[in-house]
Formats: sequence, structure tokens, C-alpha cells
Amino acid sequence: MVSPSDDAAPRALAELIAAPEAERWARDCGWLPGTGHCRNRRCSRKCLFRAYYKAEAARIAEVRRRRRRAGTRARMPRAVNSAASDT
Repeated sequence: MVSPSDDAAPRALAELIAAPEAERWARDCGWLPGTGHCRNRRCSRKCLFRAYYKAEAARIAEVRRRRRRAGTRARMPRAVNSAASDT
């Protein structure tokens, strides 16, 4: 399945490559793609990759929140059932 972001990715990559400082930021940036983490504690607002790293971090956080909520809901009936069986 193709999502709208799939079409935007090549365009965004082309814009990054065309940026005059792309080579410097590719070398100096501390972002670890796929982790939502930047090794540079004070990531520069001028970093070309900052928007990508921030968006990725937000996506990862949302996935974790959903997973936690789903896990909480899955555990709740057991707690209710065990409380009912204790009486």
C-alpha cells in the first residue's frame, strides 16, 4: 500500500541533497535514523535533518503510547475478573 508520505519522501530527499550545506550536515549531524534520537544534545536549529529527526521521534513516541494503551486495556479485564472471583 502506498501512502501519501511515500511520494513526499523522494521529493524531500532531493531537497536535502540540493541544499548547499547538505554534505556538512550529513557529516556533523548526530541523528541516528530509525531511533528518533540525536546524539547531539543541543541539536542546532540550522541542522538540515532536525525536522526529520523530530518527526521520527514524535512517531516513535506515538507508537509507544498506543502500545502501552493497548497493553493496559488487555490487562484490565483480568484484574476485574480476578477481583470478582475473590468475593
